[in-house]
Amino acid sequence: MRYSILAKDKNHNPSEHIVDGTVIFTLITGLIFLYFGMRFKKIWIQFWGTLTILACLIYFTYS
Repeated sequence: MRYSILAKDKNHNPSEHIVDGTVIFTLITGLIFLYFGMRFKKIWIQFWGTLTILACLIYFTYS
């Protein structure tokens, strides 16, 4: 069975860790975008990298 009726730990929520992992991965991707945008002087990659980093930081600030 997937869930036990008599489970002692009812606060176990693995989806919360999956979301945090996804946001960390997205933050790393944003940093890579920003680095390559600055290196090759591509404004649109810098824009999306910066926007992605800001979105991830806002998520971690309010979660």
